[in-house]
Amino acid sequence: MWICKLVIYSLLSGFVATQICDVPFTRYIGGKRIQGKRKQCCRGYRKLGTSKLNCVPICKNACSNGKCTKPNECTCNVGYVNLNRIKSNRCVPNCKGCNHGECLAPGRCVCNGGYQLDSKTGNCVPQCAGGCPNGTCTSPNRCSCNKGYTLNVTTQVCQPTCEDNCQRFNGFCAAPNRCDCNSGYILKPNSKTFACQPVCKNGCKNGVCRAPDVCECNKFFQKDADKNCAPICEGGCLNAKCTKPDVCECLPGYTPISPNVCLAVCPSGCKNGDCVAPDVCSCHPGHSKLDGVCSPVCKAGCENGFCISPDKCSCNEGYEMNIENKCIPVCEGGCENGFCISPDKCSCNKGYEMDIENKCIPVCEGGCENGFCISPDKCSCNEGYEMDIENKCIPVCEGGCENGFCVSPDKCSCNEGYEMNNGNKCTPICKGGCENGFCISPDKCSCNEGYEMDVENKCIPVCEGGCENGFCISPDKCSCNEGYGMNNGNKCTPICKSGCENGFCISPDKCSCNEGYEMNTGDECIPICKGGCENGFCISPDKCSCNEGYGMNNGNKCTPICKGGCENGFCISPDKCSCNEGYEMNTGDKCIPICKGGCENGFCVSPDKCSCNEGYEMNTGDKCIPICKGGCENGFCISPDKCSCNEGYEMDIENKCIPVCEGGCENGFCISPDKCSCNEGYEMNTGDKCIPICKGGCENGFCVSPDKCSCNEGYEMNTGDKCIPICKGGCENGFCISPDKCSCNEGYEMDIENKCIPVCEGGCENGFCISPDKCSCNEGYEMNTGDKCIPICKGGCENGFCISPDKCSCNEGYGMNNGNKCTPICKGGCENGFCISPDKCSCNEGYEMDIENKCIPVCEGGCENGFCISPDKCSCNEGYEMNTGDKCIPICKGGCENGFCISPDKCSCNEGYGMNNGNKCTPICEGGCENGFCVSPDKCSCNEGYEMNNGNKCTPICEGGCENGFCISPDKCSCNERYEMNIENKCIPVCEGGCENGFCISPDKCSCNEGYEMDIDKKCIPVCEGGCENGFCISPDKCSCNEGYGMNNGNKCTSICKGGCENGFCISPDKCSCNKGYEMDIENKCIPVCEGGCENGFCISPDKCSCNEGYEMNNGNKCTPICKGGCENGVCVSPERCSCNTGYEMDIENKCIPVCEGGCENGFCVSPDKCSCNQGFEVDNKIKCVPICKGGCENGICSAPGICSCNEGYARAGNETCIPTCKKGCQNGLCKLPGQCQCFDGFKKSVDGDCELHCPSSCQNGKCISPGICKCDDGFIFDGQTGSCLPENKNFVDMDCQQSCQNGTCLDGICTCEDNYKLHRDRIDNRRLSCLPICEPECINGYCEAPGICACFDGESSIDGYHCPSLDSSEALESSKYKKKQIKQLKWIFVTIAVAALVLAMVIAMLMMHIFKKHSYRVDENEKKFGVYFSAKMADIIRA
Repeated sequence: MWICKLVIYSLLSGFVATQICDVPFTRYIGGKRIQGKRKQCCRGYRKLGTSKLNCVPICKNACSNGKCTKPNECTCNVGYVNLNRIKSNRCVPNCKGCNHGECLAPGRCVCNGGYQLDSKTGNCVPQCAGGCPNGTCTSPNRCSCNKGYTLNVTTQVCQPTCEDNCQRFNGFCAAPNRCDCNSGYILKPNSKTFACQPVCKNGCKNGVCRAPDVCECNKFFQKDADKNCAPICEGGCLNAKCTKPDVCECLPGYTPISPNVCLAVCPSGCKNGDCVAPDVCSCHPGHSKLDGVCSPVCKAGCENGFCISPDKCSCNEGYEMNIENKCIPVCEGGCENGFCISPDKCSCNKGYEMDIENKCIPVCEGGCENGFCISPDKCSCNEGYEMDIENKCIPVCEGGCENGFCVSPDKCSCNEGYEMNNGNKCTPICKGGCENGFCISPDKCSCNEGYEMDVENKCIPVCEGGCENGFCISPDKCSCNEGYGMNNGNKCTPICKSGCENGFCISPDKCSCNEGYEMNTGDECIPICKGGCENGFCISPDKCSCNEGYGMNNGNKCTPICKGGCENGFCISPDKCSCNEGYEMNTGDKCIPICKGGCENGFCVSPDKCSCNEGYEMNTGDKCIPICKGGCENGFCISPDKCSCNEGYEMDIENKCIPVCEGGCENGFCISPDKCSCNEGYEMNTGDKCIPICKGGCENGFCVSPDKCSCNEGYEMNTGDKCIPICKGGCENGFCISPDKCSCNEGYEMDIENKCIPVCEGGCENGFCISPDKCSCNEGYEMNTGDKCIPICKGGCENGFCISPDKCSCNEGYGMNNGNKCTPICKGGCENGFCISPDKCSCNEGYEMDIENKCIPVCEGGCENGFCISPDKCSCNEGYEMNTGDKCIPICKGGCENGFCISPDKCSCNEGYGMNNGNKCTPICEGGCENGFCVSPDKCSCNEGYEMNNGNKCTPICEGGCENGFCISPDKCSCNERYEMNIENKCIPVCEGGCENGFCISPDKCSCNEGYEMDIDKKCIPVCEGGCENGFCISPDKCSCNEGYGMNNGNKCTSICKGGCENGFCISPDKCSCNKGYEMDIENKCIPVCEGGCENGFCISPDKCSCNEGYEMNNGNKCTPICKGGCENGVCVSPERCSCNTGYEMDIENKCIPVCEGGCENGFCVSPDKCSCNQGFEVDNKIKCVPICKGGCENGICSAPGICSCNEGYARAGNETCIPTCKKGCQNGLCKLPGQCQCFDGFKKSVDGDCELHCPSSCQNGKCISPGICKCDDGFIFDGQTGSCLPENKNFVDMDCQQSCQNGTCLDGICTCEDNYKLHRDRIDNRRLSCLPICEPECINGYCEAPGICACFDGESSIDGYHCPSLDSSEALESSKYKKKQIKQLKWIFVTIAVAALVLAMVIAMLMMHIFKKHSYRVDENEKKFGVYFSAKMADIIRA
C-alpha cells in the first residue's frame, strides 16, 4: 500500500513539477548579494487565480475547435486537426484533400472559383469550359496540350500539329503528323509527299477534275446534258453521233449524204410512203402498213370488196355498191320474206322456211288445226272458228256454253252433272234438292244469304256471333235457353235472381266473383287481400284498411304508429319501439348506437361508427388517430402534435424527420432512406451512384465530370469536342465510322478486300463500273442511249434483236430457220395456206379466210342444206341426202301418209287433211263432228248415245223424257227456267228467297207452316200469345229478350249491367245507380266519397282515406311522405326525396351537405360557410386553408405543408429554410443578402465586390499570401511583431548570433543559411532565428523534411514527390471510438500503464526542462510568415 502511495505521490509531484519551476534570483541586501529560488509557473504556463499556485498551459494561438493541453499544444475535437499536423498550431476542420479550396467544416470542402471538387481524391480540380480535348486542364480555363498538339488561344482547344502543310494541299491536320484530305478530295496516288486531288464522282473523261465534282473539259469538248465532256462537231450530227471533234458517225441503219447528215435506209423501198428510220417506212396520208407495205386505207372497210385508193372500195364479183357505199350480194329474183346472203343465195327471215320452190313461207310450229299459217307462229282460223289463248282454232258458239263446251260452231254440249234446259243453258243437277238454298254445281248446293251448310249438307240459319246459351232460329236471330235472357248485344246471358254484387252471373242463379274477390259461405263475393291484412281488414282487392293505432306503409302493410317516433329504431306496436341492429335502449327509452370495439380516443355516434375527441381524427380503418398540426413528414403522429420518425429517418434539431443514407451520398444529398439525389451536373446510375452528366452525351466515349468527356480506345477528340473513330489505313472513297472500320461514300460499296469500289445501281451488264452509276462496256458491246451495254451484231437482226456479239434472237412470233434468219410463226399452223406474219395466214387458191382466221374451201353455187368440204364439193347436213341433181333433200323416216316431206322428219299434209298431235295427216270436216268424229274429208259419224238428226247433227237420247225440262246428254235432263233438279232427278219449282218456316208450291210462291203467319213482307213469322215486353217472339209462344236485358224466373226481360253495380244497383242496361256515400266516376263506377279529400292518398270507403305508397298517416289523419334514411340537415318533401335546409345542398348520394361559398381549398366544409383544413394546413380568415411551415419561411412563403417557396434572390436549403444567393458565389466570405457577400476576417471587398486577401501592412517587400501574413522577397524576413518584411542585414546585426542562429552559420555576426534553406524569425522569441528547408513545389498534406523532400502527415510516401494522400477524419473518428471501447474494457491495465508512463514522463520532463529551458518554440509566428494556414508549401515543421 505504501508503495502505491509513493508511486501516486511521485507521479503527481512530477506532473506538478512540469508546471511549477524553481527560478533563481539575486538580491542585494545591505550591499550583500543574496541568491535564492522562488516557485513560479514554468515557461509556457500561467497562474490561474491569486491564492494557491495553480498553473495551466499557454497556447499562443487560440486552439479554436480544441483544447490547450500543453504549452503551445492543442488537442483537437473530432473532425478537426492541427494545422499541418503540428501540435502547436490551431485546430482547423479536416477535409480530404481540398487543395485550391477552403475546408469550411469537417468533410466540407468549398472549391475556389474555376475549380470543382473531385469526389474520389477530395481535391479541387481546375475546370476548363471546352473540356481540354487532347490536353489537360491545369488551371481554370487554361489547358496544357498533349504531345503533338498546340493550344488555339482563341478557342482554348488543343489542335494537332503536322510537319507538312496540310491545308496547302487540300487537307487538314487530323492527328499529330497525320494529314487527311478534305471532303471531296482523295490522296494523290504515287505522291511522295502528302497531296490531295479532287474527286469527280461521275468521272471526268476528256477533261480534268479541277475541284470536287467540277470537271473542266479539254479543248474541242463541251459539257453535255449529263455534265460529261462530249466532243464538239460544228454544224451538229443529224442521225449520227459525234464521236470525235468534228467527226460524225452514222447511227446503225443510216447512210451519210454529207459529213454532218445521215439518212435512213429502207432496203425494200417505201411504196406510197417515205423512209424515216432504218427499214421503217412512214406511209403517206390515207395509207397504212399492211404486211410491211403501205396500202390504201378505207376507214369503213371494204366488206365483200377491196380498197383501191384511200376511202374508195371496189366490189367483188356478184356484189354491187349500195347508197351507203357498201358491197352487198345480188340475188336476181329477189328474196321475199328473206334476204340475200351471197350472190343468188337467199336466207329466210326468222319464222320462215324455204319450200321446194326455193321460196320463204311462214312456219307455225304446232300446225294450224281448223285454220292455216299466215305468218311465223301465227294462224288464221277457218270460218266458224276463233283463236284461243293457246293460239289454237276452236269452234265458236255465239251464246257461249256455260257449264258445257262448244263442240262445233254454234253447238254446245253440257258437262257431266249438268243438263240442258229449255233456254239451251247447262244447269247443275242436285239429286236431293236444296232447301233454303239453290244448286250451284252437280250435287252441290249453295245456301241462301243468312244460311250455311251443315254436316248433313243442309242449309241452316246463321247467327254471326253464335247463340251461346241459345239456338239460331233464323239468320242473325237467336232464341235463348231456359234460365237465360237476351241482352242488348243480342247475347244470351244467365239470369241470377238475387244479383251478383262484386261478381257476375255465370249460369242461371250461379254467380262468379270478380277478380280480387272470393265467395264466402253466404254466397257473397268479398274482397281478397293476398298478403292478408295484418293489423287491419280488407276493403277491396289487395287493399287494406288499418286498425286504430296502425297506419299504411309503402308496402301497403299496416304498421304500428309511435307518436314520438323511433329514432334509430322501429315501431313494433302502437307507441312501442324496438331498436335497430347496432342500437340499444337506454334508460330514457332512446335507441343509442353500439360500437363493438369501443371508441378509443372518441365516442360512438352510430353503430360501429365513432367520432374522435379533440386532437384526434378518423383514419380509413375507423380508428381515432392523433393529429399533428404541422404533419409528420417522413414519420407518424403518436399523440396530438407529437411525431415519431419512420424507419430510415431520424429527428433533426428542428424536430423534423430527415432521411438517413447509410453509405452517404457522394456527389449528391440524401432525399429519402438510402436514396440519394445527385448534385447539379450528376445523375443516378443503376448502382445508385451519382455519376457526371455530359449534356450532349459522350458518343464513343465516357463522361468523366459534368459536361466533360473522355474518348474510348480507338477514338480521338475532334475540334467539335466529339469522339471520332480512327482508321489507321485511311478510307479511300469513304469515311471512318468506327475504329479501323470504314463506310463508303455515296455511290460506293465495300468489297471483300474492305475497299470502297464504285456502284452502278442498275449494274453494268456486259460491262464494268468505273465510277458511281457510270459503266464501261466489254469488247463486242456498245453503249446505247439508255446507258446500257448492248451487243453488236454486224449483219443486223431482221425480225429479231441482238442478244450477244454477232448472235441474234428472234422477236416474239418469229423463229430461227436454217439460214439463221427470223421467219414468222403461226401457232396453229396454216392449213390450206401459208404463214405471212406472226399468227397471220394467207389462203391457197380455192380457199378463203373465215371469221376464225382459218382457210375454208369455196363452193361457187353454195351448199344448200349442206356444207363445202373442198373447193366446189359439198356434203349434206344430217337428215338430208344427195339427190341425182347434186342437191341435198330432207329425209322423213316413217314416210308422209296423206302428205309429203318438207324437212328432216317433218311432213306437210295434202289438201283436206291436217296434222294431228301424232304428226299424222288426218281428214278434216269443216263444220266439225259434235258428238261424233270425222271419218273422211267433210264426213262425220255419231258417238254412242247420240243419233243423227235432220240437220246432219248428232243429238243426245233420254229414254224417260224430261218433265219441266229437256235432254242435254244421253239419259241426262236439264230443268226449265225457275225449276231445279231435286234428289230424285225431278224438276221442282224454285222460290228465290226461300220459304222460311214454310214451303214452295210454285215458282216464287210460298205456304206457311203451323204456328206461323204471313207478314206484309210475305214472310212466315212465329206467333206469341201475350206479346214479349223488352223482347221479341222467336218461335211459337217463345220470347227472346232485347240486348241489355235478360230473362228472369217470371219469364220477364229485366235490365242487365255487365260489370255489375258494386256499391249500387242496375236501373237500365249497363246503367247503375249508386248507394248512399258513393258517387259515379268517369268509368261509370260507384266510388266512395271522402269530404275533405285524401291528399297523397285515396278514399277507400265513405270518409275514410288510405295513404299512397311512400306516405304514412300522421296524427292529424294526413298522409305525409316517408324518407327511410331520414333527412339530416333537411326535410322530407316527397317519398325518399329530401329538401335541404338553408346553407346545405344535395350531393350525389342524396344527402344534405354543408355549402361553403368560396369552397374549401386544401380542406373540407363542415357546416355552412365553415371549413376544416386538411393535415398540414390551417384556417386563414375562416375561409381559406393555408399550408403550415413550422419554421415560418423567412425570406419566402409557405407553398405547401413544410415546404417553402423562396423570394427572389433566395434559394431553398432544406424544405423550410431560404438562404440568400450570390451569382458569383462568395469565395472567402458568406452570402448574407441576395447578391451581397460578407467577407471572412482577413479579407476585404474589392471594387468588383469579391473578397480578396488583406494584410494591414500592405506587405511592402513581399506578397500577401493569407490574412495578415506576408511572403517576403529574397533578402527580407518577416517581422511577426510589425507584420512587415524587413531587410535581413539590418535586423540581425545586434543579435548574439551564436545564441539565436539555428541550423545556420554565423558569418561576421550574421546568421547565414546554406543553399536551399531560408532564414526565419521566431514569432514568440524575437531573438531566435531558424534556417528551414525549401520545397518546390509545395508539400500537399505534408511538410518539407529536407530541401526538395516532402514527408506526409500520415507517414505514407508522397505520390509524385510533393502530393500526399489526405487524412480522412471519419477514419480517425472510428479509430477513436474503437480506442475508447478498448480503454473501457482494459481500464485497469491502462491505469497501470498510465502510472508507469507518468513516472517516466516526469523524469523526461525534468531532464528536458534542464536542457532546453533557454529555447523558445515560436511556431505560430513562422507559420503565419509562410502561409501555412492555407498550404504547406513554404514550411511545415519549425525546428529549434
